[in-house]
Amino acid sequence: MSSIFLRIYGGLLFSLVLVSVLSGIVVTIVNGVRLAEYREDMARGTFRLISEVLAAMPEEQRHKWLGEWGHKLSIPFSMLPLERSDFTPKEIEQLSLGGD
Repeated sequence: MSSIFLRIYGGLLFSLVLVSVLSGIVVTIVNGVRLAEYREDMARGTFRLISEVLAAMPEEQRHKWLGEWGHKLSIPFSMLPLERSDFTPKEIEQLSLGGD
């Protein structure tokens, strides 16, 4: 009799622990994705404004302007060709299509 009792309630306890662990893992993954998207959204406006200002600026003034504003914002800005960037092919495709 106790063997059946232990099997049933042991199985229920195991199921409860398994569901709890899997739920915790899913919540952690979802929160990580949401945090990454939030950080990207917060920085998007600043970098869009910077890119628009740089696009309208003559080539010889860009490095000086980036140096000044990089110091003011405490962000080390640099310009380099797309070939030397660390972007993946998917990210390059998104940028070429005008995506964020």
